[in-house]
Amino acid sequence: MKSKITFKDFKNLEPSKKAWHLSMLYFGRCTNIQVFKTGRPSPEFFKVLKFFKKQNELQLDVLYQYLNTIDKQLMTLTQMFNNAQQYNQTLLSKVGANKVAQNYERKDVLSWLAEN
Repeated sequence: MKSKITFKDFKNLEPSKKAWHLSMLYFGRCTNIQVFKTGRPSPEFFKVLKFFKKQNELQLDVLYQYLNTIDKQLMTLTQMFNNAQQYNQTLLSKVGANKVAQNYERKDVLSWLAEN
């Protein structure tokens, strides 16, 4: 279940719009609370929106990436932040491992000794 906008488009949004999209994703994937009641956003939605507006943009990007990897899974904001940090660390460790492996050329020890 993917979001309607791509990550590239999300990164180019201004912070207040990022917070709006994240709030919608959070309520859609992590809660059973209806976002709209009587045609207007619920008070809970505005509380979460205000919370997301206080976060830095890099954190919002990580949260967006994480929320796009999960299906419906009930969790609190704290659990979502912790899971998103773990997800980000996993991504960073994979990228780091690939870069290290690419930097070194594998050689036979005996042939290397013969060359030097």
